Amino acid sequence: MALPILDDHQLTVRSVARDEIVYLSSDPERARRPVTPARLADARLVLSEATWGERDYTRQQLTRAVQTAHRTLRPHIEVENVETALEIAARGHADTIAARGVVHRLAGQLPHRLHSAPLRPRLYDHFAIVHRRNTTLSRATRTLIDLATTRLRQATARGRQADP
Repeated sequence: MALPILDDHQLTVRSVARDEIVYLSSDPERARRPVTPARLADARLVLSEATWGERDYTRQQLTRAVQTAHRTLRPHIEVENVETALEIAARGHADTIAARGVVHRLAGQLPHRLHSAPLRPRLYDHFAIVHRRNTTLSRATRTLIDLATTRLRQATARGRQADP
């Protein structure tokens, strides 16, 4: 589950990984240096998670960062999923943001190469394993949690090692 969890009083939350959010563009010039909040506010952006909108934690982080520059985050295009946002960006219609691990996983499926730049300040998605507090987990559930934790850590580690 992506953090934060607003109502966690009945849950056990074990943080397992974080993945850096990066700026992505088909134009290498726009990804040549870190992207500041002011540059983010001026960018022609496609953002995913349209249904969640301002409730999406990544978008909340972006909004707060842009507001530190006394600006407003105004996406040019909003789509439902990150795969669509990346494809639109790869075709050069807008730039986008995404977690490095996601970009790394999907890079071979995009029509053109995307260039990445870190955000300044850096932003991260945080992931956790969550279950009801005071419950006994079966051996199968614990095994599944171990597998999911390993896979998530591997995915975020690969994203850190390779530029999209």
